[in-house]
Amino acid sequence: MSATEYRKLVVIVWLTVIASMAAIWGPRAWQGASWDTDDFMRLVQVRDWLAGQGWSDLTQYRLDPPAGTAMHWTRLPDIPLAAVTLAVSLFVPMNDALTVAGMILPPLYFLIFLIIYAVPVRLMLGAARSPVGLLVAIAGSAMVTQFAPGRVDHHGLQLVMVMASVALLLIGLARERWRRAIALAGIPIGLSAWIGMEMLPLIAAWFAALGLVWCRSGGTFAKQGAAAAGIAALIGILLLLTSVAPAYRWGAACDSISIVPVGLMTLVACGFGLMHLAQRWAQRPAARLGVAALCGGAAAAVFAFSFPQCLAGPYANLDPFIARWWLANVPEALSLGVQMRMQPFSAIDKLWVPALGLGYCLWRCARTRGRGRNLWGALAVMLAASSLLIFWQIRATYGVHVIALVPLAGLIAEVWQRVAGSGPRWRRLLILLPIIFIGSAVFWPALESGYKIAATAIPGAPKGPVMLLHECTTRDALPAVADLPPTNVLAYIDVGPILLFSTPHAILGGPYHRDQPGLKATIELFRATDDAWIRDQLRTRQIGLIATCPGPENRVVYPTESGNGLAERLAAGRVPDYLQPIPDPAHPGLRFYRVVAQ
Repeated sequence: MSATEYRKLVVIVWLTVIASMAAIWGPRAWQGASWDTDDFMRLVQVRDWLAGQGWSDLTQYRLDPPAGTAMHWTRLPDIPLAAVTLAVSLFVPMNDALTVAGMILPPLYFLIFLIIYAVPVRLMLGAARSPVGLLVAIAGSAMVTQFAPGRVDHHGLQLVMVMASVALLLIGLARERWRRAIALAGIPIGLSAWIGMEMLPLIAAWFAALGLVWCRSGGTFAKQGAAAAGIAALIGILLLLTSVAPAYRWGAACDSISIVPVGLMTLVACGFGLMHLAQRWAQRPAARLGVAALCGGAAAAVFAFSFPQCLAGPYANLDPFIARWWLANVPEALSLGVQMRMQPFSAIDKLWVPALGLGYCLWRCARTRGRGRNLWGALAVMLAASSLLIFWQIRATYGVHVIALVPLAGLIAEVWQRVAGSGPRWRRLLILLPIIFIGSAVFWPALESGYKIAATAIPGAPKGPVMLLHECTTRDALPAVADLPPTNVLAYIDVGPILLFSTPHAILGGPYHRDQPGLKATIELFRATDDAWIRDQLRTRQIGLIATCPGPENRVVYPTESGNGLAERLAAGRVPDYLQPIPDPAHPGLRFYRVVAQ
């Protein structure tokens, strides 16, 4: 396939994905069917910024008022959203303009992702197999869902940065004249740290892969690694000076842009710089491996000494009460072991794509020499190291699947060519489809669906465990409460962000770990059985409304031994005398109650 035809195929694949998304979600995407709580909160943050909130002020003042909650998010995802919103708001109301921006941008991010991804696919698989790689991008990974209309939080942009850093590394490893591409990877690495800290372990895997390539081959790889880390550190310093409020500028935050990622990148740059200088004495791979181990160990020790609070992750200081009743029920925060007990098919699916990709990388490493071994070996190291993160928290799945896409495409193309052989094109394409299906991220969910259908047909079959789901989170206007004077709302945790988006009210607690006081108070109030204490807390916190959504949240977050907690009573229709129901026929899932003054 020529380069021109290949570029056309990229666009065709993108349009196919967009059409599929339109068929799956259709008009419901406009109402929020493909959105989650973070997407609504992102739009709230953009709206507040456009209304005059400072560039470096990321406090959500309507989350646990009056002080509000200093969010751990950053402005990079806000910039394109704000630009599109400003243009569209000339013709439609602000909330609709925000929604238009949320519908347009994620698919555009996916186009950028495909354009970047297409380069290493053609490089690693060759011109003949590269079209298979583009087809694998449609169903080969769970990350495609992060580009659905409305998924405007930061995940789509973050995956673009991961793919860019992987692509630049592979390009730099492929040809000596392209070596400087490795240093340029410092740009997406630095921007990735600005978007969110959850990709730092993947960045560490990236540098580990580059370091091992240097150990094997020497050359200027260490120099390029030092340059990449240095560029990322400089970007971090610039962001600290321009995008972080002075009160937080030099603090060690483990969940947002701060001196922590800047310090880490500086240490990595120094380590790779020392490796480059030591190369004149370390002529053999074993000697270089010793130097790399020494430099890496020293950098890790300095980081651990400087930022010990960050070694246990961003949730280390979370109140155990909140961890028990909230975090333990958030699907993406579960460990793989916990999900394996609750949803084994979904758990296996998390590792299916990286396991296939890693296996193919190791197979290619055994069959190639020279630069080919460096390329496939680097991918193998990144996949092996990053896949371990899924055992800690399954939220790492999307980034790991991005790294696995290229070797997965190589595996599918290899199997296809061996199985299909020669023959009519239509027959070879028919053979390709089931191979892609088996090697994709939809294979195990399909098995799970079949298992559930079979299980429900068995009389008396036990029901599966309940996990926290997002309900009552559509972007519809809420006239039942939107027109009331602004007040504080005690709402179910997952209902809070949509209330912030659709109404002028403030909420006590939302699904964000920095809002510990509001989260704890919300859980305690909904689990409380003492009406006198509840009335006192509602009065003290100036709560004027209560919003609930009977369903999974009240079954896993608010259950009590007595079955008489506030959430349980409201779900059963037993409304205390200090609450007055506010009917909303248009939204029967949501239930509103006015707090009656007593």
